[in-house]
Amino acid sequence: MDGHMSIPRNTYSPEYYHIRWLPSSKLDWESFETPKEAEDSAKSFVGANETYVVEVAAGECERCREVVERTKNLLAPEKSHHR
Repeated sequence: MDGHMSIPRNTYSPEYYHIRWLPSSKLDWESFETPKEAEDSAKSFVGANETYVVEVAAGECERCREVVERTKNLLAPEKSHHR
C-alpha cells in the first residue's frame, strides 16, 4: 500500500485535489480524491517547459465555484416576457 487512503468525496472529508499548471497558473478542471491520483495524472499530461503543483482544496475552491456557476446558469429557466 502506498500510504494514501481513497475516501469518497463529501462522505468523510471535504478535501480533494486539483492540478495547477505552471507557468500559466491555470487550475485543472478535474478533481482527485488523493494527492497520488492527481500526481499520477499530472505526470501523464505534463508538457515540455511545463510543470505543476498539486493543490489541496476543501469546500468551494476557485475552479469548482466556476463550474457550479456555469451549471446554475445553464439550468436556470429562461425568463419569459409573456404575460
